[in-house]
Amino acid sequence: MTGTLYAFNRPYRVYTTKFNDAGEELWNQTYTPPSSKGGGSPVVAGLVTDSRGYTFVSGHAVPYQNQPEECYCLLYDKSGNLVWIDFIYGMTSAGITLDEQDNVYVAGALRTGKYTSGYATLQYKAETTTAVEKGNIAAVPKHFNLEQNYPNPFNPSTTISFQLPEKENVQLSIYNMAGQLVETLVNEERQPGVHTVQWDANGHSSAVYFCMIKAGSFSKTVKMLLIR
Repeated sequence: MTGTLYAFNRPYRVYTTKFNDAGEELWNQTYTPPSSKGGGSPVVAGLVTDSRGYTFVSGHAVPYQNQPEECYCLLYDKSGNLVWIDFIYGMTSAGITLDEQDNVYVAGALRTGKYTSGYATLQYKAETTTAVEKGNIAAVPKHFNLEQNYPNPFNPSTTISFQLPEKENVQLSIYNMAGQLVETLVNEERQPGVHTVQWDANGHSSAVYFCMIKAGSFSKTVKMLLIR
């Protein structure tokens, strides 16, 4: 399932979640197109899942202040990890489909200002992890970062995302107001990319908590509010 996530005073995001046959959530991910950070809003065209359990999501970001549309294509592996992102500027995404060989096709319109100048179809081959046509942008961040958790305030669980430009030993921990360790969420080597973890605060009281990441020489802390 995928769609647009709207939140007050935050960029619009693309939310994707996968359930098993029993209706239990297996994973969820959010993605913020670059233009959304400047006030634009994403439109989701759809998703397909191939025989490997990999999920392709496509859509485009509606421009803000006359910026060009940007078609985005996301690939998640069967565990919900973001494998790559492909951007095509000046193109909308009208639909996505999958053939019997697991090749993925994305169709949309080419836009010049307010006018449609043509149409395009993109193909992504099943046996590769890169885009066949257009330029692929690998989902490897340029900098270390720890994002603000979402939702915040929260009850009882929240999602925490962090970015690694290179392979690094990561320690992601939760502390209380007294500086005492509450829980360690990650304590292992992680590959470069965008990673998300869930913190289930069941059993903890309403309070301000701090999430701290340490990855090599990088460290950052964000404040979180648990409200019962």
